[in-house]
Amino acid sequence: MVTTLKPDYCPNGDFSLSYYDKTCSQPSEENTDTFTRVGIAKVISIYVTKYLDKVPDTSGIAYSDFGDLHQVNKELQGYVVQSCQLGLMGSWANGVDYKSDFSPNDRITRVEVGTLLSRFLWGNRYAGTEEQWYLSHMVGLRNAKIITREQFFFPFIDEIRGEFYMMLLRTQR
Repeated sequence: MVTTLKPDYCPNGDFSLSYYDKTCSQPSEENTDTFTRVGIAKVISIYVTKYLDKVPDTSGIAYSDFGDLHQVNKELQGYVVQSCQLGLMGSWANGVDYKSDFSPNDRITRVEVGTLLSRFLWGNRYAGTEEQWYLSHMVGLRNAKIITREQFFFPFIDEIRGEFYMMLLRTQR
């Protein structure tokens, strides 16, 4: 027996809990579809170590190097440090010098996601100190067809989970 889903009745998408329930609610002010920096640190750390067999460089950054990690649940603190030890997060544009704060509860933008994807794919190949530090990372991802044209032209929006996971999937091609 084949079951087909009824079409969505909401003209601009559906933000309700049930996608096909014929109700169209407005998105809430608190968008739970976006990542915080600590949330993406956990996802990317697990992905890179478990599926790509990358090993963190434990000789560098440590928990005490960030002044704001006390804001993070103790269960997640290790992922923050590990994402930095993998060279993916926590550094300035040059990819070498680390920031004094991690800003764990800030929402992560598309350029930040692009930078961390670029770093796990190509290391610091696209690192720079220019004013538009993110641009070479984004161009590299666009050329590799990991981000779409639309994603390229809207770099400073908060990244949503679905878009991030699609980009992550495209890295496996």
